[in-house]
Amino acid sequence: MIINSKHSCLHLLPLIFSFLLLLQSPPSSAVDFVINSFNSTSISLYGNATIQSNILTLTNSTLFQIGRALYPQKIRTKNASSLLPFSTSFIFAMAPNKTAVPGHGFVFLFTPVTGIRNTAPAQNLGLFSKEVDGNSSNHVFGVEFDVFRNQNYGDINDNHVGIDVNSLTSVYSRTPGYYPDGGGRFISFLLNDGRNYQVWIKYQNLTISVTVAPVGEKPEDCVICQSPLNLTDVFEDEMYVGFTAGTGNLTQSHKILSWSFSNTDNDSWSDGLITQGLPSFVLSGDPNNRSTGFIVGLSIGVFVLLVACGVVGFVLIKSKRRSAKEKAEMEEEYLYQMPGMPTRFSYEELKIATKNFSKKLGEGGFGSVFEGSLKDGSKIAVKCLEGLAHIKKSFEAEVESIGSIHHVNLVRLRGFCTWKSQRFLVYDFMSNGSLDRWIYHENREHVLEWECRKKIILDIAKAQYSTGASLSTTWTAGFDSRIILGRENNRTRFYCGFYCDGRNCTSYVFAISIIDAESIVWSANPADPVQENAILNFTAAGELVLMDGDGSIVWTTNTAGKSVVGMNLTDTGNLVLFDDRNSVVWQSFDYPTDCLLPGQKLFQGQKLISRASSADLMTVQKHSLQVTDRGLLGYVESNPPQAYYHWLAYGNDTHKGRRYIRFLKGSLSLFVRSSEPSDPDGVITIPQTSSDAQYMKLMPDGHLQVFEWISSEWTMISDLTSDYVTECSYPLTCGRNSICTTNQQCSCPALEYFRAVNYRQPQLGCSEITPLTCNSTQGQEFITLENTTYFTSTADMEGVNMQTCKQACLQNCSCKAAFFQHDTFNASYGYCFLPSEIFTMNSVATPYINASAFIKVQKVTSHLLSHQGATVGGSKIAGSTIGSFVLLLVVAIGFIMYRAHNRKSQRDAEMEEDYVDQVSGMPTRFSYDQLQTATENFSKKLGEGGFGSVYEGSLLDESKIAVKCLEGLTHIKKSFLAEVQSIGSIYHVNLVRLRGFCTWKSQRFLVYDFMSNGSLDKWIYHGNRERILE
Repeated sequence: MIINSKHSCLHLLPLIFSFLLLLQSPPSSAVDFVINSFNSTSISLYGNATIQSNILTLTNSTLFQIGRALYPQKIRTKNASSLLPFSTSFIFAMAPNKTAVPGHGFVFLFTPVTGIRNTAPAQNLGLFSKEVDGNSSNHVFGVEFDVFRNQNYGDINDNHVGIDVNSLTSVYSRTPGYYPDGGGRFISFLLNDGRNYQVWIKYQNLTISVTVAPVGEKPEDCVICQSPLNLTDVFEDEMYVGFTAGTGNLTQSHKILSWSFSNTDNDSWSDGLITQGLPSFVLSGDPNNRSTGFIVGLSIGVFVLLVACGVVGFVLIKSKRRSAKEKAEMEEEYLYQMPGMPTRFSYEELKIATKNFSKKLGEGGFGSVFEGSLKDGSKIAVKCLEGLAHIKKSFEAEVESIGSIHHVNLVRLRGFCTWKSQRFLVYDFMSNGSLDRWIYHENREHVLEWECRKKIILDIAKAQYSTGASLSTTWTAGFDSRIILGRENNRTRFYCGFYCDGRNCTSYVFAISIIDAESIVWSANPADPVQENAILNFTAAGELVLMDGDGSIVWTTNTAGKSVVGMNLTDTGNLVLFDDRNSVVWQSFDYPTDCLLPGQKLFQGQKLISRASSADLMTVQKHSLQVTDRGLLGYVESNPPQAYYHWLAYGNDTHKGRRYIRFLKGSLSLFVRSSEPSDPDGVITIPQTSSDAQYMKLMPDGHLQVFEWISSEWTMISDLTSDYVTECSYPLTCGRNSICTTNQQCSCPALEYFRAVNYRQPQLGCSEITPLTCNSTQGQEFITLENTTYFTSTADMEGVNMQTCKQACLQNCSCKAAFFQHDTFNASYGYCFLPSEIFTMNSVATPYINASAFIKVQKVTSHLLSHQGATVGGSKIAGSTIGSFVLLLVVAIGFIMYRAHNRKSQRDAEMEEDYVDQVSGMPTRFSYDQLQTATENFSKKLGEGGFGSVYEGSLLDESKIAVKCLEGLTHIKKSFLAEVQSIGSIYHVNLVRLRGFCTWKSQRFLVYDFMSNGSLDKWIYHGNRERILE
């Protein structure tokens, strides 16, 4: 039979086509998709999730929110009882906000339900709530991309990829990275540096593989490779698939740019993802991130800058052509900022404070003085200098000089005001009047004794302050303070002097306090207190020196020979030494102790070091806080230091100069990789309240807390480390060698090897019964503590097994323990930490964490154990008896010391000296014609010398003056100006007062009060010794 081949082939084509189609088509349960542009039909949104410019955005900067996005239809994960394979790939970016600390991460998940019920934000990533975490009924599988280390969930670090099964405690966990081109050096990266990363996840034959790399890279190696994982009991027949994320106090934007998925063996769907031309979310400080908008903006900015320069140049040329008179009339009224600038009041504030200048206290050649009250109730005296616009420089000099002095014997300049041609000086109100009223009283009933006058003169001349001679005031039952300088304004109060605590008031620190004596914010000698009769000396060389009672130097500013001319305690609580140009030579802000004040910076190389307790001024503690190249880190002091707190900076490093944090009211900003005026690397927000008195303190327990003066007491308004560190993760929560449980109970590891330092106070920690020794390493072993973590996240060894970790500790004499953490199904790859000191360990009450602690101990023999058991009863009896006796003795001694201290305080209060304040005068600038008229054309000469001649004269108010004429002294112009500014700012009864000055051509004139009895040398060195002073 002959068959027509052409027609036979045509006849078989439908059968062949059907057979091929059957081979190519997936089963009816197959789901394959590629999404390069998200919209409302391709994804279902829950919580805070949104679609922005076709990009899936799970979270933004909103605090404590959950964002979840799921594929709209359920996807089959089982055929009968067998699991279906799946493969997925997606491109993501975690974009940190420059105004917030970044956190926490996101999860790719399978879930049987929609919505966000039974979930929680922050470190829970919107996956589970704490109540349901670990329940097998969850039926949830996820791959987490976590950038926050939560020790309660056993996180290995703050940058990892983990496999989650019904719990946030990962069964596998790895630091992300890859080998480019399948070999060479391993490259790790930060998941939340803003760059775009591609993820490949493949589940097949009960194994899971996860690969992560920057977009455009195609690595051969994976982060988690073919690790065994049986999801039979986890997956239901059909599941929703998608993404979830959460924010807390830490926020960042979690973005999914594209996504592919397949529940078949075909993993080629990921090739359909667009990897070119994607938007960048790298922080704006990255020099490589230059968009078209940036270039256009830069071009416009340059053009505007050129135009502005042209306008400024034109204005400058025009202004130079003005006459000197016009320039003086149009000159803006202002005072230059300098250390200790007094408050500038508005005219309306003074008008209200003085009730429209209604209560006049007195008047004179300078103008009038009015009584008033500020809003806080403090009384003031307002000196109105009318018609003195021509002495603007003299007015400014007085504000700058008198305003920078605060001494118990000098009235304080509270502030100033300039309004039209008038000048106002605001002083503290003196209820007892001026000092001259007591020295030159008309009827001489209240004249000061010579000894009192001499004491005032010596105190001012020596500029010396001592613990024995300064004002002593007991502020609280527990603190004693002796104040030297003070600074008050409408917002807060600072005091500088000697302080001691109530336990030991024979030792003092030189310190600065805010509001009350208990709130010490800086001290010069916290670890080296001085005794009674110690002296703080401001030397003629411009150095502040603290000497103990035996004359030994305890502390110094080391500023001798640096042209220091003054010392000032500023409105911000900064103790400043400044030179004749008002430049800071030394300041306490550069030497922080345990506190920061608003406006203060902590630079790299500086430390905050906590005190032993809030009441202990003189003992430093173990915790410290310092800025590093990575960010702000908190350490517990050991060798080497162990980090318990991390606030890290991300992005490209564009910082110039020293890295620092800046504390302002309402925020703490980190500048490590960025520089001002750019945005900081991160900001921690601090609650705003109505009070302006605020400080930040590193507490004895390692917390960094902010305090504010509210309702006449200090209130803690923010704990800045609590978002990062759980209570059991602070190094000294339970002391050394101790275990902290989830309910913060403290206990010792093993009673045969460790005993409590104080059984009544278990938080003080534990001590070794038999100390370790390097001479008998053969007699050492480990005690094992399961599900126990350690606070530090820095591993000494990575990728090792448990035995290697333990052996490394045994071979290292300084090692006290081996802490080991690993994945659930791969104990051969773990993280090992070998500390030389053991602080608080954290016992995690969860069976899912794979962390163990191996504490090295000296072997105890059975004989020793039996001996201890036989003697423990007798030891308790003897200990109880001795303890009771010592306790009674301590109580008796304490009562006696308390009574003696009270008597001493009463005697000190009775012997406290009264003092009166003194007003500083305003030097006037006289014209040459005024002096020519006052001295009748310089006709009555009183005397002459190398400096020139002195003439007698009378002003219009008939007050007599002496005019010193400094002829031909143009070469000492600076000395003349210095004398006017310094002597003019002092008005003391035993110093002749500088009434004013005059400059005319090459001549300089100084105008003093007339001395009818002549100069003081006439009485001290009299020729016939008839009137020599005693």
